[in-house]
This record gives sequence, C-alpha cells and structure tokens, in this order.
Amino acid sequence: MNRLQLDLIHNIDKKENFVAVTARRAGKTVGLVIAALDYLELNTYAKVTYLCSNKGLKKHVMELICNYRADTTTFGSNNIVLGKGGIIEVLDCHISPTDNSRIGVRKFGGHKIIFDDPDFFDLHLFEEWLRYSQQEGVSALLAGTPFRKAQDSRFYTLYNYGQDSIITNWVSKKYGVEYIYKPLPNLAEARTTLGEKAYLEYIGEFR
Repeated sequence: MNRLQLDLIHNIDKKENFVAVTARRAGKTVGLVIAALDYLELNTYAKVTYLCSNKGLKKHVMELICNYRADTTTFGSNNIVLGKGGIIEVLDCHISPTDNSRIGVRKFGGHKIIFDDPDFFDLHLFEEWLRYSQQEGVSALLAGTPFRKAQDSRFYTLYNYGQDSIITNWVSKKYGVEYIYKPLPNLAEARTTLGEKAYLEYIGEFR
C-alpha cells in the first residue's frame, strides 16, 4: 500500500475529519474501501455510508468490497452487510437535485461518511451529507482529485480547514505525483500534452 492508503486507514477511526487531496491514479478508492472494512472489523454492528461521484464508481466500490470480503451479503441496490454485522451503504452522489430518484440524506446514515471524489458531487448532496457528517458521533473521510475552481469548491474549503491550526476537528494533506510515481514522470511534457485543466487534475492541484 502507498502512503495515501495507509493514511486513510489510519484516520478513519479518529474523531477528526480527514481530507486527502490526491493526484490522479493515487489508489484512493482502494484505500477508502480498505479503511471502511477495517473500521467495521473494529466496530461491530457499525455502519459506514460510502458516497461515490458517479454510478460507475458506485458499481466498482461494491465489487471491491465483495472481492475483499467473502462474508458479504448484498441487499437492495445500495447495502452490503458483513459477516459480523457491519453495514456499508454505497450511494451515487452525482445526481441532479431535480431528479425524482435523487438520494438524499437518510435518517439513519453511517457512523462514518466517506466521500470519494467529492469535487464531482452534486453540490446540494455534498452539502446535505457534509451537514450530516458533523453530528455528534459521526465524522467524515474525504479523498479526491480537484475538479472545480478553488473559489467554487467546497472540497477546497474543507482542505483549508485542515490546514488551519485553530480548527482542530479537521485534518488535511495533499498527495501529489511524488507519492504515486517512482521515478517522477516528465511533468513539463505532461502539461503540454494534457492541457492546463487536465494537468492540474493529474498532479492534484486546484485551479
């Protein structure tokens, strides 16, 4: 496992909210899934709500969970129960607020709320789940690649909370290409090939 994945696993059982801003292909989804499973191994009968940026990611996450653990039972389209009784609810958060099928915050969300690529979420759902995650006894774990401009990004705001020593319930860290590629790729060439917007996503920087 890389540094990002180890940090996600280490931070999921803490009371503070943890924000990881990552370069592309950092292995964040694998790290988040393992963190969720480790949390439920230590906290029997707890529940994790895993929020995804699109339907494809939701499908991938549910497949990863079932591949990593043989003692799983899937019920409905969103829930996976582990052998010891823990539950992972996996939801798609890239849905328009005007869509009748929109999944809003449930009355019984998880004890841990995982945000996978939150800069791609529907903004209304992002805010709903963020408010839920700040209740007593609940906390958030966010990991993703920057997508929106910094001034339009709630993810960027939360990252800055974690950099402020006065705000003690948020912790954040950046994981750039140096955490992923050994040796480092030719970044000047990548910038020319990808264009500025895609390049910044590639290296994990906000615009």
